[in-house]
Amino acid sequence: MSNPSDDTAAPSEFPVDGSAGVLAALDGAETAIFVLDPTFAVRWINEATATYFGLDRDAVIGADKAALIESQIASIFERPDRFAETVGDTYADNTYIEEFECHVLPGEDREERWLLHQSRPIENGPLAGGRVEHYTDITDRKAREAELKRERDRLEEFAGVVSHDLRNPLNVAQGRLELLSDEFESQHLEPLGGALARMGRIIDDVLWLARAGRDIGDTEAVDLGGAVTAAWRLVGDETTDAELIVAPELDGHRIEADSDRLAQLLENLLSNAIAHGGDDVTVRVEPTATGFAIADDGPGIPPADRERVFESGYSSVPDGTGFGLRIASQVVEAHGWEISIAESPDGGARFEISGIEACGSGSGTNAGEKTDETPRTGD
Repeated sequence: MSNPSDDTAAPSEFPVDGSAGVLAALDGAETAIFVLDPTFAVRWINEATATYFGLDRDAVIGADKAALIESQIASIFERPDRFAETVGDTYADNTYIEEFECHVLPGEDREERWLLHQSRPIENGPLAGGRVEHYTDITDRKAREAELKRERDRLEEFAGVVSHDLRNPLNVAQGRLELLSDEFESQHLEPLGGALARMGRIIDDVLWLARAGRDIGDTEAVDLGGAVTAAWRLVGDETTDAELIVAPELDGHRIEADSDRLAQLLENLLSNAIAHGGDDVTVRVEPTATGFAIADDGPGIPPADRERVFESGYSSVPDGTGFGLRIASQVVEAHGWEISIAESPDGGARFEISGIEACGSGSGTNAGEKTDETPRTGD
């Protein structure tokens, strides 16, 4: 029999369908590979294995893998005992697939890296009863995960500052307003209360983005037409000349949604229309084949900016926070819907929300029917 350490003789020592070309391909793979016979002796390793583990390929062929772990391999890992035990268990009971992550510490001729161990028994062929082990380099993925964790920690810290430094003074202001309302009558108190309430919603928006930007609560059947009207009552007071036109087929039309987050979505889209469309903007809300659309007759959004508007901090108006459309897009994504921007028939912006699960319509009107529309102004 040929020397198993001789690369030219490897196909006869390590039978693989497809001849030596297959071994050549495996040898150049970035995934480290151990092939073990039924006694768990090493029959073959590729170049990546030698690199990742700092092994001499010729020296390890024929070596007992368990002994090799004890003498050379386990010590390179952050948790050597756990590595040795987990892999050793697969030799004691070679009937199952194993998978775990392991951290290789840097050494004299060895780079630090994270590896994903995946191994399984060999069930057929001359090496049946043996085992094949793969070690995939996941260092880049672990680095991304660590960066995401750092980002989440920074956002959590930011959320704590927002919650304490803004929420507490706002609560004081709202409390003082209640005391003033008990003692005085003034036409200015109600708008002041509305402004404070809106500040509270902005704080909620920022906290939601920081802490749970892609999460929603329990969903239920929500009356879409009613939700649009309720959202307009909150944001339409910003201008008494703005007009909302809701297609009648939306009245009683129910969709499956988190009602609080749907309200947040609608408030932000309607506020955006008012902010960019001016005091006399007309906003139309109508059904589509798979959702609904909110369109206005304002200046519209240039095609080049239609992706950027969903970025945090992006705003084309001087007093904009840049959070509104970002929040809207994340509410949409959290529901599993899609949002897109087009030009409205009046030349303004048209936000289309699609992929929505409808729960029925109390109006009995089909989405495609032509019906009269009901206008609602800001006053």
